[in-house]
Amino acid sequence: MDDHKKIIDMQKSAWASIYARAADELKIVKWPDEFVVRASSKWDSGTGIRTILDLGCGTGRHALFFATVGFEAHGLDFSDKAITIARDQATLRGVNASFYCASMLETGFADNSFDAVVAWRSLHELPYNDMPQAIREICRIVKPGGRVLVAVGGDASTIPSDETRYRFVLSLDKVKELFSCLNVQYIERNIFTYQNRQFMSEYWILEAIAP
Repeated sequence: MDDHKKIIDMQKSAWASIYARAADELKIVKWPDEFVVRASSKWDSGTGIRTILDLGCGTGRHALFFATVGFEAHGLDFSDKAITIARDQATLRGVNASFYCASMLETGFADNSFDAVVAWRSLHELPYNDMPQAIREICRIVKPGGRVLVAVGGDASTIPSDETRYRFVLSLDKVKELFSCLNVQYIERNIFTYQNRQFMSEYWILEAIAP
């Protein structure tokens, strides 16, 4: 087995276990991140944005939020367990959102399918060499003038090592390089601590407009 396939298989296995525990323990994350709420509140005020893809959606918290506030919402994740939970959550809440199990590298959507693509804390699950392809896929499926909202792990994070999965964090310079194909509106650094401030997690939050 080559290293790339080993990494991908490890990521899938780790997330399958995480989602299985979440479902069993009723610890599914249901509420959207405040940054996503803030961004979408601007999108629905005359921007023409109606269709949104939550890329790497997990159990669907952001796609379900988008649907709740009136967008046509779609979610995609490589974990079939996550997609099953997302669909169940949509049914439980009476929300109309579509969910698909596929790779961020080959989504299967047609060109210019979405007015906006959100990749919230998902791209850093990909190996570094796959990230450019994922960003090209985002550029392919978002309409010209569409919005792209991303949160990706920063390299200043002090999260303890986890032998069950990888997390491919990025420097600010690398983020700028990777997203240079888009018209970046802003990049914001977000930090939070946990376990009584023993550990720090850094994210780069980026909003861009597709050319």
